[in-house]
Amino acid sequence: MHIRERLKSPKVYIGIVIGTIIVLSHFISDYFVIKPQLDGNVTFFTPYTRWIGYDTAAMTTFYYTLLPLLTYLAGLYYSNPLLHVAFYLFLAGLAGGLAATISLAVTCFISNYFTDVAMAFLLSLILNAFSAATTSALFSPNLFVIPVCPLYIPSLSIALSELLLGTLLFSLIYLYGVRRHVFS
Repeated sequence: MHIRERLKSPKVYIGIVIGTIIVLSHFISDYFVIKPQLDGNVTFFTPYTRWIGYDTAAMTTFYYTLLPLLTYLAGLYYSNPLLHVAFYLFLAGLAGGLAATISLAVTCFISNYFTDVAMAFLLSLILNAFSAATTSALFSPNLFVIPVCPLYIPSLSIALSELLLGTLLFSLIYLYGVRRHVFS
């Protein structure tokens, strides 16, 4: 019933049109760059394969030597790339869980819906700025969950412990807020 009422609103269709325009503009802008490579070329160059892959330029070959410095489990990248991708999906899930836990903890103390949802994003922006100032990804969980981090990444044990301790800390803050506001 609620869905039928929403479909009557013109805002839904305006949002679909805007989304379609954004997707098509990205596709068209990338298509004209990739089109010369598609004519008779069996290799499809994506940004990922341009950086590490089929491009044999001098700088790309040099990036191969930097790979162990920029990613976790570099040996796994060469031996089992699918498992390497699955590992980074797991790390991204942990970072997403941390962001959800931060938003959940904020809901106990602030009753503004927008602030509850945006708090994890704002905290992420602050931590990204702090990481950029110190040139280390130690302070920003969403920087060390990307496969090729632009900053120095900490060891895997430090990264995992930071994600898990952050989740534990904000879970305890949430439990304190629930005990303070719900059970009082």
